[in-house]
Amino acid sequence: MGGRDRMKQNGEIFSVKSSGILLCILVTTAKVIDVLTRRFIGNVVDKGIGSDFGVELFVCIAIICAITLLLQYLQPYSCAGYETKYTSGLFIKIINSFLLSKQCEIDEKNVGEVSTCFSSDVNGVFQFAKRKYTIFFPDAVSFIVCVFFLMKMQRSLGIITLCVGLVSGFCMTKISKSMFSKMNDYQNKLKDINKFTSDGLINVEMIKVNLLTEKLEEQYEQELMDLNNIKKKLAIRQAFLSAPSMILSFSTLMTVAFYGGYCVLSNSMSIGSLMSAIIMADYIVSPIMRLENTLVQYRRSLVNQANINKITEMNLEEEECNCFSNSERFSFKNVSFSYPDNRMVFNDLNLNFTKGKINYIIGKNGVGKTTFIKLLNGVYETNKGEISLPFSESSLSKIRNRISVMSQESLLFADTIKNNIFKEGDSEDKFQELCRKLNLDSEIMSFGSGYETILQENGDPLSGGQKKRICFLRCVMNEADIYVFDEPTANVDRLNANVMMDYIFSLSKNHYVILITHDKDLLDKYPGYIQEISGA
Repeated sequence: MGGRDRMKQNGEIFSVKSSGILLCILVTTAKVIDVLTRRFIGNVVDKGIGSDFGVELFVCIAIICAITLLLQYLQPYSCAGYETKYTSGLFIKIINSFLLSKQCEIDEKNVGEVSTCFSSDVNGVFQFAKRKYTIFFPDAVSFIVCVFFLMKMQRSLGIITLCVGLVSGFCMTKISKSMFSKMNDYQNKLKDINKFTSDGLINVEMIKVNLLTEKLEEQYEQELMDLNNIKKKLAIRQAFLSAPSMILSFSTLMTVAFYGGYCVLSNSMSIGSLMSAIIMADYIVSPIMRLENTLVQYRRSLVNQANINKITEMNLEEEECNCFSNSERFSFKNVSFSYPDNRMVFNDLNLNFTKGKINYIIGKNGVGKTTFIKLLNGVYETNKGEISLPFSESSLSKIRNRISVMSQESLLFADTIKNNIFKEGDSEDKFQELCRKLNLDSEIMSFGSGYETILQENGDPLSGGQKKRICFLRCVMNEADIYVFDEPTANVDRLNANVMMDYIFSLSKNHYVILITHDKDLLDKYPGYIQEISGA
Protein backbone atom coordinates (compact mmCIF):
# COMPACT_ATOMS: atom_id res chain seq x y z
CA MET A 1 0.00 0.00 0.00
CA GLY A 2 1.42 3.36 -1.02
CA GLY A 3 1.82 6.37 1.25
CA ARG A 4 -1.17 8.14 -0.31
CA ASP A 5 -3.36 5.08 0.21
CA ARG A 6 -2.26 4.80 3.84
CA MET A 7 -3.03 8.49 4.41
CA LYS A 8 -6.47 8.04 2.84
CA GLN A 9 -7.17 4.98 4.99
CA ASN A 10 -5.98 6.73 8.16
CA GLY A 11 -8.19 9.71 7.26
CA GLU A 12 -11.22 7.44 6.88
CA ILE A 13 -10.52 5.76 10.24
CA PHE A 14 -10.20 9.18 11.90
CA SER A 15 -13.46 10.31 10.28
CA VAL A 16 -15.35 7.26 11.62
CA LYS A 17 -13.89 7.63 15.11
CA SER A 18 -14.57 11.37 15.21
CA SER A 19 -18.21 10.74 14.19
CA GLY A 20 -18.54 8.19 16.99
CA ILE A 21 -16.95 10.53 19.54
CA LEU A 22 -19.23 13.40 18.44
CA LEU A 23 -22.27 11.14 18.82
CA CYS A 24 -21.04 10.07 22.28
CA ILE A 25 -20.54 13.70 23.35
CA LEU A 26 -24.06 14.65 22.22
CA VAL A 27 -25.72 11.78 24.09
CA THR A 28 -23.55 12.20 27.18
CA THR A 29 -24.16 15.96 27.33
CA ALA A 30 -27.92 15.40 27.13
CA LYS A 31 -27.77 12.90 30.00
CA VAL A 32 -25.55 15.09 32.18
CA ILE A 33 -27.92 18.05 31.65
CA ASP A 34 -30.80 15.80 32.67
CA VAL A 35 -28.94 14.75 35.84
CA LEU A 36 -28.18 18.40 36.68
CA THR A 37 -31.84 19.26 36.10
CA ARG A 38 -32.91 16.60 38.58
CA ARG A 39 -30.46 17.92 41.14
CA PHE A 40 -31.75 21.43 40.48
CA ILE A 41 -35.31 20.28 41.27
CA GLY A 42 -34.11 19.03 44.65
CA ASN A 43 -32.56 22.40 45.41
CA VAL A 44 -35.81 24.12 44.49
CA VAL A 45 -37.72 21.87 46.90
CA ASP A 46 -35.22 22.61 49.69
CA LYS A 47 -35.47 26.38 49.25
CA GLY A 48 -39.19 26.40 48.59
CA ILE A 49 -40.91 27.83 45.55
CA GLY A 50 -41.79 31.46 46.16
CA SER A 51 -41.52 34.91 44.72
CA ASP A 52 -37.76 34.81 45.18
CA PHE A 53 -37.39 32.46 42.20
CA GLY A 54 -39.78 34.24 39.89
CA VAL A 55 -38.57 34.83 36.35
CA GLU A 56 -35.10 33.34 36.96
CA LEU A 57 -36.57 29.89 37.58
CA PHE A 58 -38.65 29.90 34.41
CA VAL A 59 -35.75 31.26 32.31
CA CYS A 60 -33.49 28.53 33.66
CA ILE A 61 -36.08 25.84 32.89
CA ALA A 62 -36.62 27.27 29.38
CA ILE A 63 -32.88 27.23 28.63
CA ILE A 64 -32.54 23.65 29.86
CA CYS A 65 -35.52 22.55 27.73
CA ALA A 66 -34.13 24.32 24.64
CA ILE A 67 -30.70 22.71 25.01
CA THR A 68 -32.27 19.29 25.63
CA LEU A 69 -34.48 19.59 22.54
CA LEU A 70 -31.52 20.67 20.40
CA LEU A 71 -29.45 17.71 21.55
CA GLN A 72 -32.38 15.34 20.97
CA TYR A 73 -32.68 16.72 17.42
CA LEU A 74 -28.95 16.35 16.67
CA GLN A 75 -28.63 12.80 18.01
CA PRO A 76 -30.52 10.94 15.20
CA TYR A 77 -28.69 12.96 12.53
CA SER A 78 -25.31 12.25 14.09
CA CYS A 79 -26.20 8.57 14.60
CA ALA A 80 -27.20 8.17 10.94
CA GLY A 81 -23.92 9.74 9.79
CA TYR A 82 -21.91 7.48 12.07
CA GLU A 83 -23.77 4.37 10.87
CA THR A 84 -23.15 5.26 7.21
CA LYS A 85 -19.43 5.85 7.72
CA TYR A 86 -18.90 2.83 9.95
CA THR A 87 -20.74 0.22 7.87
CA SER A 88 -19.51 1.53 4.50
CA GLY A 89 -15.96 1.53 5.87
CA LEU A 90 -16.30 -2.10 6.94
CA PHE A 91 -17.85 -3.13 3.61
CA ILE A 92 -15.04 -1.41 1.68
CA LYS A 93 -12.43 -3.07 3.90
CA ILE A 94 -13.93 -6.52 3.27
CA ILE A 95 -14.25 -5.96 -0.49
CA ASN A 96 -10.68 -4.65 -0.70
CA SER A 97 -9.51 -7.78 1.10
CA PHE A 98 -11.03 -9.89 -1.67
CA LEU A 99 -9.60 -7.69 -4.40
CA LEU A 100 -6.08 -7.53 -2.95
CA SER A 101 -5.61 -10.91 -1.24
CA LYS A 102 -3.98 -14.02 -2.62
CA GLN A 103 -6.41 -16.04 -4.71
CA CYS A 104 -5.44 -19.32 -3.03
CA GLU A 105 -6.72 -17.92 0.29
CA ILE A 106 -9.89 -16.50 -1.28
CA ASP A 107 -10.65 -19.97 -2.69
CA GLU A 108 -10.78 -21.35 0.85
CA LYS A 109 -13.78 -19.11 1.68
CA ASN A 110 -17.25 -20.46 0.89
CA VAL A 111 -20.39 -18.60 -0.13
CA GLY A 112 -22.01 -19.05 3.28
CA GLU A 113 -19.03 -17.57 5.11
CA VAL A 114 -18.92 -14.51 2.86
CA SER A 115 -22.68 -13.86 2.78
CA THR A 116 -22.89 -14.19 6.58
CA CYS A 117 -20.05 -11.72 6.91
CA PHE A 118 -21.92 -9.11 4.86
CA SER A 119 -25.44 -9.81 6.12
CA SER A 120 -24.83 -10.51 9.82
CA ASP A 121 -21.29 -9.92 11.05
CA VAL A 122 -20.96 -6.32 9.84
CA ASN A 123 -24.28 -5.43 11.44
CA GLY A 124 -23.33 -7.17 14.71
CA VAL A 125 -20.05 -5.27 15.00
CA PHE A 126 -21.74 -1.97 14.15
CA GLN A 127 -24.58 -2.47 16.64
CA PHE A 128 -22.08 -2.90 19.46
CA ALA A 129 -20.04 0.10 18.28
CA LYS A 130 -23.21 2.21 18.21
CA ARG A 131 -24.29 0.93 21.62
CA LYS A 132 -20.84 1.71 23.00
CA TYR A 133 -21.09 5.36 21.95
CA THR A 134 -24.82 5.95 22.52
CA ILE A 135 -25.49 3.87 25.63
CA PHE A 136 -22.43 2.44 27.41
CA PHE A 137 -20.19 5.54 27.61
CA PRO A 138 -23.08 7.97 28.32
CA ASP A 139 -24.45 5.56 30.95
CA ALA A 140 -21.03 5.33 32.58
CA VAL A 141 -20.66 9.13 32.67
CA SER A 142 -24.18 9.74 33.98
CA PHE A 143 -23.67 6.98 36.59
CA ILE A 144 -20.44 8.63 37.79
CA VAL A 145 -22.08 12.09 37.86
CA CYS A 146 -25.01 10.72 39.88
CA VAL A 147 -22.69 8.98 42.33
CA PHE A 148 -20.71 12.23 42.64
CA PHE A 149 -23.85 14.20 43.55
CA LEU A 150 -24.99 11.48 45.94
CA MET A 151 -21.63 11.68 47.69
CA LYS A 152 -21.96 15.45 47.94
CA MET A 153 -25.44 15.07 49.37
CA GLN A 154 -24.61 12.10 51.64
CA ARG A 155 -21.19 10.43 51.30
CA SER A 156 -22.15 7.03 52.67
CA LEU A 157 -25.15 6.85 50.29
CA GLY A 158 -22.88 7.55 47.32
CA ILE A 159 -20.34 4.93 48.42
CA ILE A 160 -23.02 2.27 48.93
CA THR A 161 -24.55 3.02 45.51
CA LEU A 162 -21.13 2.86 43.83
CA CYS A 163 -20.36 -0.51 45.46
CA VAL A 164 -23.70 -1.97 44.36
CA GLY A 165 -23.03 -0.78 40.78
CA LEU A 166 -19.52 -2.26 40.69
CA VAL A 167 -20.72 -5.60 42.10
CA SER A 168 -23.49 -5.65 39.47
CA GLY A 169 -21.06 -5.06 36.63
CA PHE A 170 -18.64 -7.72 37.91
CA CYS A 171 -21.36 -10.37 38.30
CA MET A 172 -22.90 -9.79 34.87
CA THR A 173 -19.49 -9.79 33.16
CA LYS A 174 -18.74 -13.20 34.64
CA ILE A 175 -22.15 -14.61 33.70
CA SER A 176 -21.97 -13.27 30.12
CA LYS A 177 -18.75 -15.19 29.37
CA SER A 178 -20.73 -18.43 29.19
CA MET A 179 -22.59 -17.07 26.14
CA PHE A 180 -19.52 -16.75 23.92
CA SER A 181 -19.30 -20.39 22.80
CA LYS A 182 -23.03 -20.58 21.99
CA MET A 183 -22.86 -17.37 19.97
CA ASN A 184 -19.95 -18.84 18.03
CA ASP A 185 -21.99 -22.02 17.36
CA TYR A 186 -24.92 -19.87 16.20
CA GLN A 187 -22.80 -17.88 13.71
CA ASN A 188 -21.17 -21.06 12.34
CA LYS A 189 -24.57 -22.69 11.82
CA LEU A 190 -25.79 -19.49 10.13
CA LYS A 191 -22.85 -19.73 7.70
CA ASP A 192 -23.78 -23.34 6.89
CA ILE A 193 -27.40 -22.37 6.21
CA ASN A 194 -26.38 -19.44 4.00
CA LYS A 195 -24.07 -21.71 2.00
CA PHE A 196 -26.76 -24.40 1.76
CA THR A 197 -29.30 -21.82 0.54
CA SER A 198 -26.90 -20.28 -2.00
CA ASP A 199 -25.91 -23.67 -3.41
CA GLY A 200 -29.57 -24.64 -3.71
CA LEU A 201 -30.53 -21.43 -5.54
CA ILE A 202 -27.59 -21.72 -7.93
CA ASN A 203 -28.50 -25.32 -8.85
CA VAL A 204 -32.29 -24.97 -8.62
CA GLU A 205 -32.81 -26.13 -12.24
CA MET A 206 -30.96 -29.40 -11.67
CA ILE A 207 -32.75 -29.94 -8.36
CA LYS A 208 -36.11 -29.69 -10.15
CA VAL A 209 -35.01 -31.91 -13.04
CA ASN A 210 -33.73 -34.62 -10.69
CA LEU A 211 -36.85 -34.43 -8.46
CA LEU A 212 -34.80 -33.47 -5.42
CA THR A 213 -37.04 -30.65 -4.15
CA GLU A 214 -38.44 -32.69 -1.24
CA LYS A 215 -34.95 -33.79 -0.23
CA LEU A 216 -33.78 -30.17 -0.29
CA GLU A 217 -36.76 -29.07 1.83
CA GLU A 218 -36.06 -31.81 4.40
CA GLN A 219 -32.41 -30.82 4.70
CA TYR A 220 -33.30 -27.13 4.93
CA GLU A 221 -35.88 -27.79 7.67
CA GLN A 222 -33.30 -29.82 9.62
CA GLU A 223 -30.71 -27.04 9.31
CA LEU A 224 -33.25 -24.46 10.53
CA MET A 225 -34.25 -26.75 13.41
CA ASP A 226 -30.61 -27.06 14.49
CA LEU A 227 -30.22 -23.27 14.29
CA ASN A 228 -33.39 -22.78 16.34
CA ASN A 229 -32.13 -25.19 19.03
CA ILE A 230 -28.89 -23.23 19.35
CA LYS A 231 -30.89 -20.00 19.55
CA LYS A 232 -33.07 -21.44 22.34
CA LYS A 233 -30.00 -22.38 24.39
CA LEU A 234 -28.63 -18.90 23.79
CA ALA A 235 -31.93 -17.36 24.94
CA ILE A 236 -31.87 -19.46 28.14
CA ARG A 237 -28.39 -18.20 28.98
CA GLN A 238 -29.47 -14.65 28.25
CA ALA A 239 -32.46 -15.13 30.58
CA PHE A 240 -30.07 -16.23 33.34
CA LEU A 241 -28.20 -12.99 32.75
CA SER A 242 -31.40 -10.90 32.93
CA ALA A 243 -32.44 -12.14 36.37
CA PRO A 244 -29.35 -10.88 38.28
CA SER A 245 -29.62 -7.61 36.35
CA MET A 246 -33.18 -6.99 37.56
CA ILE A 247 -32.42 -8.05 41.14
CA LEU A 248 -29.33 -5.84 41.39
CA SER A 249 -31.16 -2.88 39.82
CA PHE A 250 -34.05 -3.26 42.26
CA SER A 251 -31.56 -3.55 45.13
CA THR A 252 -29.90 -0.29 44.06
CA LEU A 253 -33.25 1.53 43.94
CA MET A 254 -34.25 0.22 47.36
CA THR A 255 -30.85 1.17 48.78
CA VAL A 256 -31.24 4.77 47.61
CA ALA A 257 -34.84 5.02 48.85
CA PHE A 258 -34.51 3.37 52.27
CA TYR A 259 -31.05 4.56 53.20
CA GLY A 260 -31.87 8.05 51.90
CA GLY A 261 -35.05 8.05 54.04
CA TYR A 262 -33.01 7.00 57.07
CA CYS A 263 -30.59 9.89 56.39
CA VAL A 264 -33.50 12.36 56.24
CA LEU A 265 -34.87 11.07 59.55
CA SER A 266 -31.43 11.42 61.12
CA ASN A 267 -31.15 14.99 59.75
CA SER A 268 -28.01 14.15 57.75
CA MET A 269 -29.81 14.77 54.44
CA SER A 270 -32.48 17.23 53.31
CA ILE A 271 -35.86 16.30 51.80
CA GLY A 272 -34.90 18.04 48.55
CA SER A 273 -31.68 16.01 48.38
CA LEU A 274 -33.66 12.81 48.94
CA MET A 275 -36.03 13.78 46.12
CA SER A 276 -33.01 14.46 43.87
CA ALA A 277 -31.49 11.11 44.85
CA ILE A 278 -34.70 9.21 44.07
CA ILE A 279 -35.30 10.85 40.69
CA MET A 280 -31.58 10.51 39.85
CA ALA A 281 -31.76 6.81 40.74
CA ASP A 282 -33.00 6.24 37.18
CA TYR A 283 -29.46 7.04 35.97
CA ILE A 284 -28.08 4.50 38.43
CA VAL A 285 -30.59 1.70 37.88
CA SER A 286 -30.94 2.03 34.08
CA PRO A 287 -27.21 1.64 33.33
CA ILE A 288 -27.15 -1.53 35.45
CA MET A 289 -30.14 -2.97 33.58
CA ARG A 290 -28.77 -1.93 30.18
CA LEU A 291 -25.38 -3.42 31.01
CA GLU A 292 -26.91 -6.85 30.42
CA ASN A 293 -27.69 -6.15 26.74
CA THR A 294 -24.39 -4.33 26.30
CA LEU A 295 -22.49 -7.42 27.46
CA VAL A 296 -24.61 -9.68 25.23
CA GLN A 297 -23.86 -7.48 22.21
CA TYR A 298 -20.20 -7.30 23.20
CA ARG A 299 -19.88 -11.10 23.28
CA ARG A 300 -21.74 -11.35 19.97
CA SER A 301 -19.55 -8.67 18.40
CA LEU A 302 -16.42 -10.64 19.38
CA VAL A 303 -17.70 -13.56 17.31
CA ASN A 304 -18.71 -11.23 14.47
CA GLN A 305 -15.34 -9.47 14.50
CA ALA A 306 -13.48 -12.80 14.50
CA ASN A 307 -15.42 -13.83 11.37
CA ILE A 308 -14.65 -10.50 9.67
CA ASN A 309 -10.97 -10.82 10.61
CA LYS A 310 -10.79 -14.19 8.84
CA ILE A 311 -11.45 -12.26 5.63
CA THR A 312 -9.70 -8.95 6.27
CA GLU A 313 -6.54 -10.64 7.58
CA MET A 314 -5.96 -12.81 4.52
CA ASN A 315 -2.44 -12.48 3.15
CA LEU A 316 -2.25 -9.78 0.49
CA GLU A 317 -0.74 -10.28 -2.93
CA GLU A 318 2.87 -9.17 -2.99
CA GLU A 319 3.30 -6.11 -5.21
CA GLU A 320 6.83 -7.19 -6.13
CA CYS A 321 6.07 -10.33 -8.11
CA ASN A 322 8.67 -13.10 -8.33
CA CYS A 323 6.56 -15.49 -10.40
CA PHE A 324 7.63 -13.96 -13.73
CA SER A 325 10.96 -13.48 -15.45
CA ASN A 326 11.82 -10.89 -18.08
CA SER A 327 13.02 -12.05 -21.47
CA GLU A 328 12.87 -11.20 -25.14
CA ARG A 329 10.76 -14.34 -25.51
CA PHE A 330 7.22 -14.74 -24.26
CA SER A 331 6.83 -18.31 -23.02
CA PHE A 332 5.70 -20.83 -20.42
CA LYS A 333 8.58 -23.20 -19.66
CA ASN A 334 8.04 -26.45 -17.71
CA VAL A 335 5.18 -24.86 -15.77
CA SER A 336 3.40 -27.02 -13.20
CA PHE A 337 0.41 -25.89 -11.19
CA SER A 338 -2.16 -27.36 -8.83
CA TYR A 339 -5.02 -25.69 -6.96
CA PRO A 340 -5.05 -25.46 -3.14
CA ASP A 341 -7.13 -28.67 -3.04
CA ASN A 342 -4.12 -30.43 -4.70
CA ARG A 343 -5.96 -30.86 -8.01
CA MET A 344 -3.17 -30.91 -10.60
CA VAL A 345 -3.89 -28.81 -13.70
CA PHE A 346 -0.53 -28.48 -15.47
CA ASN A 347 2.52 -30.68 -15.35
CA ASP A 348 5.51 -29.37 -17.35
CA LEU A 349 3.43 -27.12 -19.60
CA ASN A 350 5.47 -25.53 -22.41
CA LEU A 351 4.10 -22.74 -24.62
CA ASN A 352 5.79 -20.17 -26.86
CA PHE A 353 4.16 -17.03 -28.23
CA THR A 354 5.13 -14.83 -31.14
CA LYS A 355 4.28 -11.34 -32.31
CA GLY A 356 2.96 -10.82 -35.85
CA LYS A 357 0.35 -13.60 -35.87
CA ILE A 358 -2.50 -14.85 -33.72
CA ASN A 359 -1.42 -17.36 -31.06
CA TYR A 360 -4.26 -19.87 -30.80
CA ILE A 361 -4.79 -21.99 -27.68
CA ILE A 362 -7.02 -25.01 -28.20
CA GLY A 363 -8.00 -27.94 -25.99
CA LYS A 364 -10.92 -29.82 -24.52
CA ASN A 365 -13.13 -28.37 -21.82
CA GLY A 366 -11.64 -28.54 -18.34
CA VAL A 367 -7.98 -28.92 -19.36
CA GLY A 368 -6.95 -25.56 -17.87
CA LYS A 369 -7.31 -22.91 -20.56
CA THR A 370 -8.89 -20.46 -18.11
CA THR A 371 -6.29 -21.39 -15.49
CA PHE A 372 -3.63 -20.45 -18.04
CA ILE A 373 -5.05 -16.89 -18.09
CA LYS A 374 -4.99 -16.72 -14.28
CA LEU A 375 -1.33 -17.77 -14.23
CA LEU A 376 -0.47 -15.24 -16.93
CA ASN A 377 -2.13 -12.48 -14.87
CA GLY A 378 -0.46 -13.49 -11.62
CA VAL A 379 -3.74 -14.45 -9.94
CA TYR A 380 -2.07 -17.75 -9.02
CA GLU A 381 1.62 -18.55 -8.68
CA THR A 382 3.13 -21.56 -10.41
CA ASN A 383 4.31 -24.52 -8.34
CA LYS A 384 7.37 -24.75 -10.53
CA GLY A 385 8.58 -23.67 -13.95
CA GLU A 386 9.02 -20.24 -15.46
CA ILE A 387 6.76 -17.70 -17.15
CA SER A 388 8.81 -15.29 -19.26
CA LEU A 389 7.25 -11.98 -20.26
CA PRO A 390 8.47 -9.81 -23.16
CA PHE A 391 8.88 -6.69 -21.03
CA SER A 392 10.76 -5.63 -17.93
CA GLU A 393 8.37 -5.20 -14.99
CA SER A 394 8.44 -6.57 -11.44
CA SER A 395 5.33 -4.82 -10.08
CA LEU A 396 2.25 -7.05 -10.25
CA SER A 397 -0.12 -4.11 -10.86
CA LYS A 398 2.07 -2.82 -13.72
CA ILE A 399 2.29 -6.30 -15.24
CA ARG A 400 -1.51 -6.58 -15.21
CA ASN A 401 -1.80 -3.15 -16.84
CA ARG A 402 0.26 -4.48 -19.76
CA ILE A 403 -1.91 -7.58 -20.22
CA SER A 404 -5.50 -7.01 -21.40
CA VAL A 405 -7.92 -9.93 -21.02
CA MET A 406 -11.38 -10.59 -22.40
CA SER A 407 -12.79 -13.45 -20.33
CA GLN A 408 -15.30 -16.00 -21.57
CA GLU A 409 -18.06 -14.68 -19.30
CA SER A 410 -19.44 -11.22 -20.07
CA LEU A 411 -18.74 -9.27 -16.89
CA LEU A 412 -20.81 -6.06 -16.84
CA PHE A 413 -21.71 -3.81 -13.92
CA ALA A 414 -24.97 -2.05 -13.07
CA ASP A 415 -23.78 1.24 -14.56
CA THR A 416 -23.96 3.15 -17.84
CA ILE A 417 -22.75 1.48 -21.03
CA LYS A 418 -19.97 4.04 -21.34
CA ASN A 419 -18.78 3.55 -17.75
CA ASN A 420 -18.59 -0.19 -18.40
CA ILE A 421 -16.10 0.49 -21.21
CA PHE A 422 -14.44 3.83 -20.67
CA LYS A 423 -11.90 4.32 -17.87
CA GLU A 424 -10.21 7.44 -16.58
CA GLY A 425 -7.31 8.27 -18.89
CA ASP A 426 -8.78 6.53 -21.95
CA SER A 427 -8.83 8.39 -25.26
CA GLU A 428 -12.27 9.71 -26.24
CA ASP A 429 -11.26 9.70 -29.92
CA LYS A 430 -10.15 6.06 -29.76
CA PHE A 431 -13.36 5.16 -27.97
CA GLN A 432 -15.56 6.76 -30.64
CA GLU A 433 -13.48 5.26 -33.46
CA LEU A 434 -13.66 1.72 -32.05
CA CYS A 435 -17.41 1.99 -31.43
CA ARG A 436 -17.93 2.82 -35.10
CA LYS A 437 -15.44 0.23 -36.34
CA LEU A 438 -17.10 -2.54 -34.30
CA ASN A 439 -20.63 -1.49 -35.42
CA LEU A 440 -21.60 -0.70 -31.83
CA ASP A 441 -22.28 3.02 -32.17
CA SER A 442 -25.60 2.77 -34.02
CA GLU A 443 -26.83 -0.09 -31.82
CA ILE A 444 -26.01 1.73 -28.58
CA MET A 445 -27.57 4.96 -29.82
CA SER A 446 -30.78 3.04 -30.57
CA PHE A 447 -31.34 2.80 -26.81
CA GLY A 448 -33.20 5.76 -25.35
CA SER A 449 -30.21 7.18 -23.44
CA GLY A 450 -27.48 5.98 -25.80
CA TYR A 451 -24.13 5.51 -24.04
CA GLU A 452 -25.72 6.71 -20.78
CA THR A 453 -28.16 3.79 -20.77
CA ILE A 454 -28.06 2.11 -17.35
CA LEU A 455 -27.40 -1.61 -17.53
CA GLN A 456 -28.81 -4.08 -15.06
CA GLU A 457 -26.49 -6.47 -13.20
CA ASN A 458 -26.93 -9.15 -15.88
CA GLY A 459 -26.26 -6.65 -18.68
CA ASP A 460 -29.89 -6.14 -19.76
CA PRO A 461 -31.17 -4.66 -22.07
CA LEU A 462 -28.17 -5.87 -24.13
CA SER A 463 -28.41 -9.14 -26.05
CA GLY A 464 -25.86 -11.92 -25.46
CA GLY A 465 -23.89 -10.93 -28.55
CA GLN A 466 -23.92 -7.23 -27.63
CA LYS A 467 -22.59 -8.04 -24.16
CA LYS A 468 -19.71 -9.94 -25.77
CA ARG A 469 -18.89 -7.07 -28.10
CA ILE A 470 -19.03 -4.51 -25.27
CA CYS A 471 -16.53 -6.64 -23.31
CA PHE A 472 -14.39 -6.97 -26.44
CA LEU A 473 -14.39 -3.19 -26.87
CA ARG A 474 -13.38 -2.73 -23.22
CA CYS A 475 -10.47 -5.13 -23.72
CA VAL A 476 -9.06 -3.49 -26.86
CA MET A 477 -9.46 0.00 -25.37
CA ASN A 478 -6.55 -0.86 -23.08
CA GLU A 479 -3.06 0.08 -24.27
CA ALA A 480 -1.41 -3.28 -23.62
CA ASP A 481 1.48 -5.40 -24.86
CA ILE A 482 -0.40 -8.69 -24.60
CA TYR A 483 -4.06 -9.25 -25.50
CA VAL A 484 -5.86 -12.43 -24.44
CA PHE A 485 -9.29 -13.33 -25.85
CA ASP A 486 -11.20 -16.29 -24.40
CA GLU A 487 -13.87 -17.45 -26.89
CA PRO A 488 -14.46 -13.85 -28.09
CA THR A 489 -16.92 -14.70 -30.88
CA ALA A 490 -19.13 -17.16 -28.96
CA ASN A 491 -22.82 -16.08 -29.17
CA VAL A 492 -21.92 -13.33 -31.67
CA ASP A 493 -23.57 -13.27 -35.11
CA ARG A 494 -21.27 -14.13 -38.03
CA LEU A 495 -21.11 -10.59 -39.47
CA ASN A 496 -19.97 -9.00 -36.21
CA ALA A 497 -17.76 -11.99 -35.38
CA ASN A 498 -15.88 -11.34 -38.63
CA VAL A 499 -15.51 -7.65 -37.71
CA MET A 500 -14.07 -8.64 -34.33
CA MET A 501 -11.69 -11.19 -35.87
CA ASP A 502 -10.51 -8.70 -38.49
CA TYR A 503 -9.60 -6.32 -35.69
CA ILE A 504 -7.85 -9.08 -33.71
CA PHE A 505 -5.89 -10.05 -36.82
CA SER A 506 -4.74 -6.44 -37.35
CA LEU A 507 -3.92 -6.13 -33.65
CA SER A 508 -1.65 -9.19 -33.82
CA LYS A 509 0.74 -7.48 -36.25
CA ASN A 510 2.25 -5.29 -33.51
CA HIS A 511 1.16 -7.03 -30.31
CA TYR A 512 1.15 -10.44 -28.70
CA VAL A 513 -2.36 -11.79 -29.24
CA ILE A 514 -3.57 -15.01 -27.63
CA LEU A 515 -6.95 -16.41 -28.66
CA ILE A 516 -8.56 -19.36 -26.87
CA THR A 517 -11.17 -21.04 -29.04
CA HIS A 518 -13.05 -24.19 -30.02
CA ASP A 519 -14.08 -22.70 -33.39
CA LYS A 520 -12.10 -24.52 -36.10
CA ASP A 521 -13.43 -22.14 -38.79
CA LEU A 522 -11.42 -19.32 -37.20
CA LEU A 523 -8.23 -21.37 -37.47
CA ASP A 524 -8.80 -21.81 -41.20
CA LYS A 525 -9.88 -18.25 -42.00
CA TYR A 526 -7.32 -16.45 -39.81
CA PRO A 527 -4.13 -18.50 -39.85
CA GLY A 528 -1.85 -18.33 -36.85
CA TYR A 529 0.33 -20.29 -34.46
CA ILE A 530 -1.70 -23.13 -32.91
CA GLN A 531 -0.83 -24.77 -29.57
CA GLU A 532 -2.86 -27.30 -27.62
CA ILE A 533 -3.27 -27.55 -23.85
CA SER A 534 -4.04 -31.08 -22.73
CA GLY A 535 -3.91 -30.65 -18.95
CA ALA A 536 -1.84 -32.60 -16.42
